[in-house]
Amino acid sequence: MGEYEKASEYAQKAVEMCISWGITENYEAYFVKLLAEIKISGKLDYEKDSKFLDRVFSENLYKLGRTACVKLAEIYVSKGMEEQARELLSRGSSYVSNIDTDMLRLRYEYVGALVKEGTERLESLTKLSGLIEAAENNEIKWKIYKAIATELVEQKNYREALKYLITSLNYLRKLVYNVPDEYKVRFINSHDRSSVKESLTRVAELLTSNKPGQAKTRTHIIGKRFFSKQSASLSLHEIDKYFDYTEYRDIYRYRGTDEIAASGSVDASTNMKFLGKIQELVNRFSDDEAINLKHMIDLFAEITQAKNAFIATLQEDDSLNVITSYNRYSEVPFYKYVIEQVKQKRDSIIVNDTFEYNARKGDILIPKEITAVFCIPVMIPKETDSIELMEERRRYREQENSTIIAYIYMDTDSIINNFTQESSRFCKMAAKIAYVLADNYNMKIVSTVDKLTRLYTRKYFESELAHELMYVEKEGGKFSIIMADIDKFKSVNDRFGHQKGDEVLQNVSSIIMNSVRKGDICGRYGGEEVIILLPGTDAEGALSVAEKIRKKIENTKLLGLNTPLTISLGISSYPEHGTWAKDLIDKADQALYHVKESGRNESRIYEPNMSKNIKRIDRLAGIISGDLVEDQRKVEAMLEILELQRDSERTLEEKMFSFLGRVIEVSEAQTGGIFYIDETAEGESRISRKLLRKRLVDREVEEAYYNESILEKCMETRGGEYQIDWNGYPGIDPLTGMPDWQSVIVVPMIDHGRLGGVVYLSVSIKNKEFDAGTYNYVKTLSDIMAAALRTAKKWQCV
Repeated sequence: MGEYEKASEYAQKAVEMCISWGITENYEAYFVKLLAEIKISGKLDYEKDSKFLDRVFSENLYKLGRTACVKLAEIYVSKGMEEQARELLSRGSSYVSNIDTDMLRLRYEYVGALVKEGTERLESLTKLSGLIEAAENNEIKWKIYKAIATELVEQKNYREALKYLITSLNYLRKLVYNVPDEYKVRFINSHDRSSVKESLTRVAELLTSNKPGQAKTRTHIIGKRFFSKQSASLSLHEIDKYFDYTEYRDIYRYRGTDEIAASGSVDASTNMKFLGKIQELVNRFSDDEAINLKHMIDLFAEITQAKNAFIATLQEDDSLNVITSYNRYSEVPFYKYVIEQVKQKRDSIIVNDTFEYNARKGDILIPKEITAVFCIPVMIPKETDSIELMEERRRYREQENSTIIAYIYMDTDSIINNFTQESSRFCKMAAKIAYVLADNYNMKIVSTVDKLTRLYTRKYFESELAHELMYVEKEGGKFSIIMADIDKFKSVNDRFGHQKGDEVLQNVSSIIMNSVRKGDICGRYGGEEVIILLPGTDAEGALSVAEKIRKKIENTKLLGLNTPLTISLGISSYPEHGTWAKDLIDKADQALYHVKESGRNESRIYEPNMSKNIKRIDRLAGIISGDLVEDQRKVEAMLEILELQRDSERTLEEKMFSFLGRVIEVSEAQTGGIFYIDETAEGESRISRKLLRKRLVDREVEEAYYNESILEKCMETRGGEYQIDWNGYPGIDPLTGMPDWQSVIVVPMIDHGRLGGVVYLSVSIKNKEFDAGTYNYVKTLSDIMAAALRTAKKWQCV
């Protein structure tokens, strides 16, 4: 604290106490006494210091010895005795294998730079300044920056010297604020600390010196006033003013020529310069909104001299979705705190000195590397013109209700920055352009990204697949498709609820996206089905990716240690398995189905025999399950349908009405229909009548949703299938806000080669998903009832 006489006195007492008690000599106290005597007398005795070090190292006190060497070396450098300083550094460094710490290493590098000569000294100090930001010791930081400034002054580079002195003063300020109030002034005036402000004032005077006959600038006068009070009469209440570097920072800014907002009053030329940059920015815009926003954030960083900057949206779960960034983005809780404050205020936040801000607030944990912060809400630009009071009130309400669509965040670790009111004005003007870009970006994301999983939508995936096909057809190449499906996902929803099911789906999607390359395309193809496009990848490469995904999901234990969750994956490749998009998707799906039928939790590449195996469904599958009660119920239903088909007392309409109700019941469908088919004279099939029913409704209904494309395909191919209807639009689920996608079974009613009708069943996938067993059972019942249609048509012909 600068009381060297007292320090020497107490250190001597500690040494004498150890001698009187007959214990090991207190070398730490002796070293304190040695340093105090040097400060008091201003004299150095190299022989005496060397003997002290001999005794310390002979006692194996390596940490004290190395510390003493570097501290003494720093003092010798300050006295111009570089040769002795080098010897001390060399001696201390010889014991580095015995003890070394980050702080010791930093001290040795600092003093080692000081003993170098010429430009090498400045280069070493500058390099060291780039490595010390993470260091906690502000004492060494202010010294390094002041040493750099001293070298720059010798080169007459006063502006850069001013920047380093301001930074040095800032670190000294942080150091002083940790000292008790009663010692602050003494602390400043000890160990050469006051020289920082002295040098800062002197350099500011050199930069603002006026020509003969001109009045001195305001900055010049203020600097000199505080300089005269530093050594003797500085009081505690003046410490804040002492460390106020605003005037000095303004000198640095206003003498620069590369800042947009570089003057206190924005003149026409400054505005023109800004408009020129905006024009240059607009000329670089393309049809890619993400790239355009990248250009925007680069401009914001240039205007403010930010080190980090990003544009982000705030998701519904309050997580940040960073669209683009300047420098590398890493998640920091403070970012979210600032954005939350902007969200609540609905206005910008600008803090050009986080240390001072934190000292006032006291309850915010600001990362130590951040010295200034600026955050702007991207929202509908406010109206400024008004004619009548009612119009003003209307506009005010609109502004209050306007949605913030994104946030522009910037920070810097440099105390020399452009986080000013003027630069903020320019940024807010540019933010109006960012609003249009961000709004377009959000609309594109809404249409291309699934809200729940953050995967691409099926429509976007198919568009990207078409582009990839066009590319490989023109340029040559290969790609693969992986179709993935969560095993027994319905049981997850049934057992844990749909909220947990959504969480599992989100986590699985996240694992998949983190397991593929940046250029790969992951889409949500259906409920729990994910499809992946791997450009430039053959089947074996895709299998490797699929296995990586499968193992990650299995090992993550998303449902806990005792409840396994697995995924099945099917693979097809271009051109090996097909050259058409639909063909490749179908074959990946067939490979997936093959895995499902073979036991699940596996990855397989498509093989030609899989298509045959899929069509060869065991006629008893879905009928005989091994559960006696269930099997008896199904056989009774079959007998009931057989009796219904043979009942001569009922009309065809009555038979079909009862049959449809029974099929809806046993399949657990929500809606169903029987579509009567007639053949035209040209041999084409057409629907002559439709019978529609809903579960638990004992009457025919006029309207029930069905997908005409699926129905027409069944009529054309005379083949049945079960699938998820992703292309239809049955309406919106009011709880999730997502389309109420349907699981569908469609079965042709064919008897003696004649298509008499089509059975169509559907159920919301949030309630049930039809499987192969249910399909086979419905097909068996429909085959029995198809004879009734043939018999009715035969009598009609008679």
